[in-house]
Amino acid sequence: MELRRGSQVAVQLTGTPQIRIANGRTEVAGQVQLTSGSLDLSGRKFTVEKGTVTFGQDPKNPIVIATATWTAADKSRVYADFVGPIRTGKLTLRSEPARTQSEILTLIAFGTTDGPSDASNSRGTSTTQGAQVATAVGAGTITEGFDAALDGVTGLRTQTRIDATNAQNPRPELEVQVSRDVSLRFAYVLGTPPPSEPDKSLGTVIFRFAPNWSLSTTVGDKGKATMDTMWQYRY
Repeated sequence: MELRRGSQVAVQLTGTPQIRIANGRTEVAGQVQLTSGSLDLSGRKFTVEKGTVTFGQDPKNPIVIATATWTAADKSRVYADFVGPIRTGKLTLRSEPARTQSEILTLIAFGTTDGPSDASNSRGTSTTQGAQVATAVGAGTITEGFDAALDGVTGLRTQTRIDATNAQNPRPELEVQVSRDVSLRFAYVLGTPPPSEPDKSLGTVIFRFAPNWSLSTTVGDKGKATMDTMWQYRY
């Protein structure tokens, strides 16, 4: 069978899943293979190389292991690997030849690892600042495609972004709206975190307890624990 979502997702599937409906419950078991297909991320067509979808206790949250690739004009190949439950799995990017995460993001967004850094330098901006601009702009473009793709596959309201404050250590973030007032945010530092903040994995629970007010609690894998209250006014 083929699964389509507008012009963004087209995937061919095969397999022998078992579906049982009884007493108002739907149970799904077995495995489905992704034989081919494509995924459009911000105008870049990634080709599905391989993948499996394994069903277990929750038919709405199967385990996905999949790899898709895109070839740039300079023949660099970018790989997007997704591993884990469809709702909480991890998406990672790698390339051949090997590049940093900020270079990969810039390559996908602009088609070259130079990005807008040359133009920035002509105005007196340093190379580091140019890299920050490239990473921030590229990340913003890419995450729009990720959000649309995740919404199409999972049906959950998600928001992905990449904190490019430090161009050498970009930090992807995924926020999932689990209810009207509660959302979960997950972040992972791609580079080497500074000694003052050694946490690489961070989880945040955000509770919007009143109009314009929210309470967030963040914990990290190296012991970080913070609680913040925020007031936000939207014009």
